[in-house]
Amino acid sequence: MSEKEQKYDKRKELLKYAHDIRKFEIDLLWKRSAFIWTLITIVLSGVIVLLTDPSKKDSNYLSVLLTILGLVLSICWYYLNRGGKYWQEKWESVIMQNEDEVTGPMYKESSQYEIEIAYWKLNSAYGFSPSKILINISLFFVLIWVALLFIQANQFSSLLNNSILEYLGSILITLIITAFSFGVLYKISKNRID
Repeated sequence: MSEKEQKYDKRKELLKYAHDIRKFEIDLLWKRSAFIWTLITIVLSGVIVLLTDPSKKDSNYLSVLLTILGLVLSICWYYLNRGGKYWQEKWESVIMQNEDEVTGPMYKESSQYEIEIAYWKLNSAYGFSPSKILINISLFFVLIWVALLFIQANQFSSLLNNSILEYLGSILITLIITAFSFGVLYKISKNRID
């Protein structure tokens, strides 16, 4: 076998692995999301029960703790989704760098193809990215949990007949908890390469 044939075979094998790993990363993205989504739903259900059931009014601390847990889970979900998208795009770039010799620019052409259909034709195709939509949903859930913390800070202040300064202090604590959660989870979730 010539050196050119060996190089071609290696590139073909690399391309096969890159396609398989890309599919694997996409599959993992959805499996991880389903798992975290389940946990978030359970925690959100608990918070809703504690906030809406009049017999549970003494459970304010528990609802705040569950809300913080929901916030942390949502931040983790957001980071998992972004990390999954990173690895998916990494393997897509490996495919685009190596496909010309083996299959021709199939993936490059399809990834550069612009769909010429208007966004407002609601029953037509459009080039949305399901994984980017998932990232945005997870970020939206982070915002929902922050809003729930604000609502609970307001309820907590009114229960204690606190002044506006104490309410603003509660909001500040909410923002600090959120920033701290993002920071800690970012720090411990970073890849060693970063």
